[in-house]
Amino acid sequence: MRHFRRKLFPYLMLAPTLAVFGIFVFYPALNGVWISLVKWDGIGPQKFVGPGNYVRLIQDREFWSAFLRTLYFTAVSVPLIYGSALGLGLLLAEGMKGSKIFRAVFYWPTMISSIVVGLTWRFLLGEDFGVVNYLLTLLSFL
Repeated sequence: MRHFRRKLFPYLMLAPTLAVFGIFVFYPALNGVWISLVKWDGIGPQKFVGPGNYVRLIQDREFWSAFLRTLYFTAVSVPLIYGSALGLGLLLAEGMKGSKIFRAVFYWPTMISSIVVGLTWRFLLGEDFGVVNYLLTLLSFL
């Protein structure tokens, strides 16, 4: 019995993850394959047509035009995105000339938003001139 528990335990630990994957990944994927094999308007009954949809798709000129544009877009955009990310990473790396200045400029929007939030809360809740404390004093709560 102990040997059985030892072999079963890892599968019991994987069961919740497999259930989530089954519901949110495997089922929609299989449903998509099924929908590609039927003629269906999304409301009425489904009529099985088999690979007929794929045959029509392969013979469609607009599909091939869109497919080639998608390939071109992917071939151009993916290297540009990864190349620019690598370039930014190199500029932010230690040891390069001017990296500290670039790092400060690059992180400036992040720092400014935190500073603005801090100053706003200080304006609202400041001990000497805070708006909230002033209003509470007027209402005789402080």
